[in-house]
Amino acid sequence: MLHHGDQAPDPSNLIHAPRDQDPTPAIPADPARGLVVKIIKPDNTDPIPLHAPGQSLVVIIVRFAIFLGLAITVLLLAWTKS
Repeated sequence: MLHHGDQAPDPSNLIHAPRDQDPTPAIPADPARGLVVKIIKPDNTDPIPLHAPGQSLVVIIVRFAIFLGLAITVLLLAWTKS
């Protein structure tokens, strides 16, 4: 969208998608600064796989119980020696 005072891009300075591909909007390029724009599209439309699911709640609770037990054991040993 052009705002007041903006000029439309020069049509000779635009990169267009090849005719055999899906139509894509023209992207302005600046050959004076060496800017090159390349449009990359995936070969298929399958979704990108997400990260593997994190640890289950059961594993977290078991670890918490083990560490709590170790902490209580250490504190009991320290208390009985004093």
